Amino acid sequence: MIAREALEADEVHVWHRVSETAGVVPPISINGSVLSLEECARRDRFRVPEDRRDYAHAHDLLRRSLSVYAPTPPVEWRFDAGAYGKPALADGGLSFNLSHTRGLVACVIARSLPVGVDVERTTRDVELDLLAARFFSAPETASLSICRTDARTRFFDLWTLKEAFIKAIGKGLSQPLRSFSFDLDVDDRSIHFAAPDGFDAAEWQFALYAPLPDARLAVAVHAPRPTMVRWRARQAHAVGVAAIDPIRTSAA
Repeated sequence: MIAREALEADEVHVWHRVSETAGVVPPISINGSVLSLEECARRDRFRVPEDRRDYAHAHDLLRRSLSVYAPTPPVEWRFDAGAYGKPALADGGLSFNLSHTRGLVACVIARSLPVGVDVERTTRDVELDLLAARFFSAPETASLSICRTDARTRFFDLWTLKEAFIKAIGKGLSQPLRSFSFDLDVDDRSIHFAAPDGFDAAEWQFALYAPLPDARLAVAVHAPRPTMVRWRARQAHAVGVAAIDPIRTSAA
């Protein structure tokens, strides 16, 4: 049985699971998991075993996490997709978003606030300079060359924040990544946001986490004034949960 808990209107809850050490997704339903038949079919289309594992853990984590806040059993959640493909609950109520990378999965849940989450391993083999030149704003690109910390880590700090914002607004890459910017150079704890045209930066709040030494997890939430979001992040594992604190949050 999944323990229920409250989720207040100004709270944003983040759940993550280290899928590379979590074993197989625990069975709960007749088809072998809490996943729907469609999700099982999508899982089985992945050719790489680690990709199948991470997809299964991500959707299992989401379903079980949603059931913490509502009496619906994990296997019974039904989802729709928005105009740009962002998933949502078929009957409304809770808002959520989901992300997974190799060996690590995460979801974010709120009562009604639009949310986005992105998780990445900082050890991914990517061309940082090429991606930054293509997708980062000029100030973000400049910050990579002057940052006081490792440039690779700074790249993924910025990348996950940008992806989380894009996922929160639910418009995909129709919103260019270079049209908005994050500044992490003011101090070591804050996130400063320059919104794209048509958005009010004061209505957006962000949190950045390091769930593993080589991982970054970013969350974005649209919280119109005067809401001040209360963040709560936890790792879900076989013997319970473990809380983690953000390494950065939006400037007050």
